[in-house]
Amino acid sequence: GDTFVMLTAAAIATDRLQLSMATSNPATRHPAVAASAIASLAAIAGPWVFFGIGRGDSALAYIGGAPASVPFFERYVEAVRRYLHGEPVPFESIREWRLTRDVSSIKLGHAPDDSRLTWLDHGAIPPPIEIFATGPRMLTVAGRWADRVSLGLGADVDRLAWAIGIARSARMEAGLDPATLSAAAVI
Repeated sequence: GDTFVMLTAAAIATDRLQLSMATSNPATRHPAVAASAIASLAAIAGPWVFFGIGRGDSALAYIGGAPASVPFFERYVEAVRRYLHGEPVPFESIREWRLTRDVSSIKLGHAPDDSRLTWLDHGAIPPPIEIFATGPRMLTVAGRWADRVSLGLGADVDRLAWAIGIARSARMEAGLDPATLSAAAVI
């Protein structure tokens, strides 16, 4: 079933559990569609929902695709985060997900200058982004863009500490407080 439908059902059924999908991917939904869906869910669930995302290892295999590249993944997460925070998203930065001609190819009285979710309640806290990561490149992306990193590395404490260290170092290099990145382990 569709993850957003199922998470909505879960959100209606609880007011105590945190909810996250494990996981969305950057290839099967346009960044604006994913951001709009998770923001809609957050309007129902409140601060209890996370947008869980990974490269799409298994999901994309079932439709004949390989996992998204790390640079493609990072561009996607950056766009989703900008949408969720009410920021404009330049058309050029989402060109890879456009399946039609550019908006400038049609005659409109007024064409938008960028893409954004205009319906968001700008007083609401945006749903946090949770990146599922295992390797150094994805941990670095998580440090720059995630609110929480979920580690699929087993239960070895030293390995988990290594991964958290990489993500928090990347966060610090991005000018962000490393303490604002939470971590979880998928075991």
